[in-house]
Amino acid sequence: MRSFPRPRLRRPSAGTVLGATALVVALSSPAVAARLVTSADIRDNTIRSEDIRNGQIRSIDVASRGITRGDLSLGALNADRLDGLDSSRYQRRCAPGSVLAWVTVAGRPTYPNAWTSDPSFTPFRQSCTSYPEVRRTGPGVYLVRVANIDITQTTAIATPVGGVTAADNSIAVQRVTFEGVLVWQVVVRDVDTGRTPEDGEFTLVVI
Repeated sequence: MRSFPRPRLRRPSAGTVLGATALVVALSSPAVAARLVTSADIRDNTIRSEDIRNGQIRSIDVASRGITRGDLSLGALNADRLDGLDSSRYQRRCAPGSVLAWVTVAGRPTYPNAWTSDPSFTPFRQSCTSYPEVRRTGPGVYLVRVANIDITQTTAIATPVGGVTAADNSIAVQRVTFEGVLVWQVVVRDVDTGRTPEDGEFTLVVI
């Protein structure tokens, strides 16, 4: 019988081995199609607060009227309370009986004898209508007016400010007519010098 030469096997190269390995892995792994994850893929009550990055939930992400009082904690439901007090304990701004205007007057000899609401002379002021205006007519004598407020229906209270100087002063407030207009007149007097009018700081509150 005629014999045939046995074929010699060659050792596979490293590239061939790596290619075959990659082919086997690709064929044995399940093919997963990329798709959008929807709410149906999420089990109820599995997403927690710590799973959501801070600041990511915005009003646009919440349906109109989607959150009710039952969804909020007790601490989030006290917006109508301040410092433990019910909102009814506070005055509504500009309501009848509330503060309508107030102004702190930095009274001094250089105060202008003309109506002004300049912050350098009235550093603190507020009103339901417009800024109070003040003018000095003499030592310790000031006139105050506020546009669109009927002072005949209001009460004005003035108190001195300024530490030691305030303790030495007394203040009187009355309605007077100035240039045909009813205004408040504030007179600051020195208690130690026979109640002589003198310049000093004060705050006027209109109720």
